[in-house]
Amino acid sequence: MDDLALRVLAAIGETEQFAEAATGGPWVHRNLGRHDQSAILVDTGERSGVGMPIGGALIGQTFGPRGAADARHIARQDPEATLRRCAVDRRMVERYRMEVAAQDRFTGDGLTPDEAQGARKAGHLMVWAWAAVVRDLAEGYGITEEDREHGGEAHLSDQWADSDG
Repeated sequence: MDDLALRVLAAIGETEQFAEAATGGPWVHRNLGRHDQSAILVDTGERSGVGMPIGGALIGQTFGPRGAADARHIARQDPEATLRRCAVDRRMVERYRMEVAAQDRFTGDGLTPDEAQGARKAGHLMVWAWAAVVRDLAEGYGITEEDREHGGEAHLSDQWADSDG
């Protein structure tokens, strides 16, 4: 299980690298006058007379029947939002690792045998609960059960490789 935690931490780190390398945000969606064309811009805080965001660097454009929905989705994934989620994910994996370490160090000194046994059971439950969280995070980062069974590694850079390079 610790191997899985380390792989999740590596995936979090890779996601953080992508976010840190991207154009800073916040990002905002703007319609380009047609329902099938939208832009994703860096939000400078400037607004038009009707409250639409203006200015800012162009992050990208979307086209097609779902262009506006795509642009709204992309804008919500700006680097700052991604880094916030990564920080929370990292804390959850570290909490699991702290629980495992605490369980490993537990001696039961100063407790009656029944109290020590109860504390050990409670500690095992905490480890079990945090292990479930780590497995869920692994799934969210694309680390599948098959990857875990065969020792394979999921790398986001492989999944999202640039076509030009």
